Amino acid sequence: MRLMLVAVLGVIFRTVLRARRLPAVRPATFNGRGAVVCLGASTVQGNMSYNFVDELARRLPDRTFVNAGVNGETSAQVLSRVPEVVACQPTDVIVMAGANDLAAIRGARLAGGRRTTFDEFHANLTAIVRGLRPARVALMSIQPLGEVLDSPENQDMDRLNAIVRGVADAEDVPYLPFNEQMKSLLLGGDRPFRDSVPRVVVAAVLRLGLGLSLDLIGRLNGYRAHTEGLHLASPAGLLAADLVEAHLASA
Repeated sequence: MRLMLVAVLGVIFRTVLRARRLPAVRPATFNGRGAVVCLGASTVQGNMSYNFVDELARRLPDRTFVNAGVNGETSAQVLSRVPEVVACQPTDVIVMAGANDLAAIRGARLAGGRRTTFDEFHANLTAIVRGLRPARVALMSIQPLGEVLDSPENQDMDRLNAIVRGVADAEDVPYLPFNEQMKSLLLGGDRPFRDSVPRVVVAAVLRLGLGLSLDLIGRLNGYRAHTEGLHLASPAGLLAADLVEAHLASA
């Protein structure tokens, strides 16, 4: 019993340690083409979600990629880190932020009780784009929540992504339609999203504490392209990498 308790505590400690580990955002080493910074929250950080930034680094070894994703951040928190990103002197910045704003807007416990509004998200995202110039900035839309595309939360997500597209148009920066393309993976999906801190915690323990694959966690939860309805399994993460790779090739 004592050994079992020690093992359980060890798994929990490892989960917390790995979940809190932040990627280093520091001036990048130039290789002739400048740095590409991917900025956002957990979907970018990639320890609870498929790490599409690492995937891009594998595909494009001649480019320098900087992962500036931090688990749990809202657009206001991302905005506060813009000076760190600018210090990297990037040529390109991919911004994917908003899922935690929507959680806050909907009053979800995942947001720790913090509240915000769609208007505040619009203002923050606009300020992020402007603060990152003169780098080439692209805005990526946010993934569906769960795999029932006409659910109330995905109707709210569509509204959030309409803001992302609107800011991209107003600021004359590219819009990368990740949400829209991910929906094609989920047609006919019937696994809903459930706002549940325990569900996310269990997925984190399975991933960060026990080392289970994201795809296996997703299958255990009944999802095609998510892990627990929020974060990305490999089918969705590879799609994100495809979009960014194509964008960089066209720049």
